[in-house]
Amino acid sequence: MKRILTWMMSVLLAFTFFNISPSSAIAADNIVVNGSFETPEVEFVDFKHSIEGWDLSDGLVIEIDSKWVSKPFEGSQLVEMDSYSVTGIYQDIPTEAGKTYKLTFAFKGNPNTPESKLNVGWGDSVVANLSKTAADTEWETYTYDLKATSTSTRLSFDNLDEISDGMGSYIDAVSVVEKSLAVIGEFGRISNLNHEIQTVSLSHNFTAPVVLALPPSFLGPDPVAVRLSNITSNSFDVRLQEPSNFDGTHTTETLSFIVLEAGQWKLDDGTVLEVGVHDTSTTVGSNLGSSSFDTVNFSSGFGASPVVFTELQTSNGPDFVYTRQQPATTDSFQVAMQEEEIKTDGHTEETIGWLAIEASDAGNWSGHKYQAQIVSGIDENFVNIGLSGYDQGPQLIAAIATYNGADSAGLRYQNLTNNGVEIKIEEETSLDPETDHTTEDVNILTIEGSGELQAAPAS
Repeated sequence: MKRILTWMMSVLLAFTFFNISPSSAIAADNIVVNGSFETPEVEFVDFKHSIEGWDLSDGLVIEIDSKWVSKPFEGSQLVEMDSYSVTGIYQDIPTEAGKTYKLTFAFKGNPNTPESKLNVGWGDSVVANLSKTAADTEWETYTYDLKATSTSTRLSFDNLDEISDGMGSYIDAVSVVEKSLAVIGEFGRISNLNHEIQTVSLSHNFTAPVVLALPPSFLGPDPVAVRLSNITSNSFDVRLQEPSNFDGTHTTETLSFIVLEAGQWKLDDGTVLEVGVHDTSTTVGSNLGSSSFDTVNFSSGFGASPVVFTELQTSNGPDFVYTRQQPATTDSFQVAMQEEEIKTDGHTEETIGWLAIEASDAGNWSGHKYQAQIVSGIDENFVNIGLSGYDQGPQLIAAIATYNGADSAGLRYQNLTNNGVEIKIEEETSLDPETDHTTEDVNILTIEGSGELQAAPAS
């Protein structure tokens, strides 16, 4: 009788508490069997010791409710987690060790009980401990990126820490899909670069490439900026530019480059990054009447302030120019252009490319060790920055992360090894010969070897 009354209450309340616009969470490559609990088909409600794809880990039965009992998120049926006792269900799904999978499911609270709990497990790990009140009865979808460690992984749901009252949590639309990796990047080293344009050919064809190629080495002492142009799907042009008070010819330098597809991405190790472009004519400098920065917002916030790199993608204006940044927050960063110090007006509009990546002391990107870090206290003197013992020669991408000093400045490096690199801030001398610079933070990305880089879409 208790169950009959419960069913009647659920039927009545289902007309008040439901999601009016459910959308499908199941993808064509879902490896969960019977993720929407459509088998076996029930007319009203039924209780089973097991159903297709699912078995009991705890409790007496699995309760399958039809749409006449409670509005499913998807299809015609759902599972309620509390029948006569708290319930645990599981499914062992085929996986491949080392691969990342996206788990998605829908969960809503039961209006007939004060609190609905749902614990989610993946293998030996607890993914989530969720809870909803009686007033929180709208369906909500949850998504988690999970790595498999074996050829079979147990996916489990339970409400074992709930006091059984015969009315439990609702779940539906369970999906697990493999997160396929795609080539989103390519990196390497450019040698013998001088003031003449050099075309760098890429092995991968990009759709919306963003190029970062800085800083240059310090083989020649004259100040220099890196200028990019003619970025195509499989190549880009690059040259070195000296300020107007030099003759424009520069000895050959070495620098690293990384090309990334614009978008939000997640690496195999879980690191999140975002790549994009920003069009601007905003210019800062010590000799300008006013200086301001543009704010660039991330598509979705980072858990902590990311490490950000910027560089001009175009050469629309002929004047010597850098990019300068302000420290990033979890939601945005600020960027502007900076011409040589003698200039008193702004720069023509250019496109700035940018990369924001979560900090990491020991990351792995497609088999390449990498570090993304923020280093403080860099000035006009070379400072040695320790690296984590790479097995192969690392590539270096770096950018000034602060605007503590307004004099026009960029970065130079020397002595890049498996264990460290020396970096300094270089002021140009178009206005005066003084090159002392206050300390700045510097963002550094080092990654060993060269080649293509893979990632999965972040969402």
